[in-house]
Formats: sequence, structure tokens, C-alpha cells
Amino acid sequence: MIELKSLNLHWLENIEAERDLCAHSSVYLRIGSKVISDKNSGDWTVSASAYYFLKSLKENHDGNIELQLLPCCGFNIYAVGDNNAELLIVGCSNGINWTITHAKNKVIHQFKDETLETDFEEWRNAVVEFSDAVMNFYEGSSPKIVDDEEDKKGFELFIKEWNRLRVEAFE
Repeated sequence: MIELKSLNLHWLENIEAERDLCAHSSVYLRIGSKVISDKNSGDWTVSASAYYFLKSLKENHDGNIELQLLPCCGFNIYAVGDNNAELLIVGCSNGINWTITHAKNKVIHQFKDETLETDFEEWRNAVVEFSDAVMNFYEGSSPKIVDDEEDKKGFELFIKEWNRLRVEAFE
């Protein structure tokens, strides 16, 4: 059984909501009997989490890299690579990370102390529900103001990729 939900979606208090490009929240995530995150674990950048979780539906995720599935922050979003078509989210090294791999209709979650196996459909449904809740938070908020052209390209690509991954979740 998987439970994945944002507990208190918000924008940062020290910046105007229109200028905060990242949604934040505590997250409750339980896979089987293992609680990975709860209200006491911290405040995460759930917009980046939603993107990374959606990516994990089609791609493996290496838990040894610094792109955490539950990142503390994602303070820069860049469009990089050929024709600025690749997305790079840069944050700090704080967060919760683990390895995700796929085997047939299963998703394997490898933590330092434990390996958990989930049904792909259950993981997909939890991820999509989580992602949709975060996107609904964006859509119910004031439009974002992005003055810097490089930041604007990065944010636009972020939203475009997030939407593409969401559509592809059921393909």
C-alpha cells in the first residue's frame, strides 16, 4: 500500500507568492509499513518532487545522485542542452532520496536499509494524484511573475515537461 500526499501546500513566506516558482509542503509518504516522510520530516519542494516522481514512472532513478525525490529546495530551474530542451533543477544537498527501478509490472524502491516492491499501477496512481494536487495548487494561485529571461525559459520548460510526463503516465 502506498500513501503519498502533500500536507500543507504553500509558497515561501519571505517572497511574494507570484515570484516563488516552487510549491512547498510537508509530505506524507508511506510504502507498505515504511514511512519515508511525515509532517516532522521537513518542508520539501513538492513541485520538483512531483516532476521527479512522474519521471520515475518511465525511468529508473539513481538514489546516489544529488537530485533527491523529496528535495529541500530547487532554487534554480534551467533549460539546458541542445536547443534548451533539457531540464535541470538545482537545489541543495538536503532531502530524501532512494533508488527506483522497474521490473515487469513492479516498481522496486531501494533504501539504504530496505528494499520494497510495489505494483506499478499503484505507484503510478499515487504519483499522479500527488502531482495533480500540486498542479492544482499552482492553477489556483496567482500567475507567476518571472523577470529574468533565463529563469523564464527554465520555468516554462519545467511546466511543459511536467505536463508531458503527466499525459504520458497512462500511455
